Amino acid sequence: MQARCLSIVLNEDVDFMNLIRKVERALDTDFRSVDKKGRYIAEGEFRGCKVSIVDRVDRLGEMMSDQGRAGSNFTPCLIK
Repeated sequence: MQARCLSIVLNEDVDFMNLIRKVERALDTDFRSVDKKGRYIAEGEFRGCKVSIVDRVDRLGEMMSDQGRAGSNFTPCLIK
């Protein structure tokens, strides 16, 4: 089975925990957040799919970006 991936690019700086609360309300599901090597990752399920949301800010000093928007606010959201 092929994994599907949804990437969301944010136009402004958004607090990760506030973002998770909004996504929880929108999807009517709960997410569990963990700190993996300085980066928050929230995981939950929606309609039988696993949803992972990765914080763009790494508290160890790195910031994620996509190739087309170096330095942009990029939050990958994986749906498997």
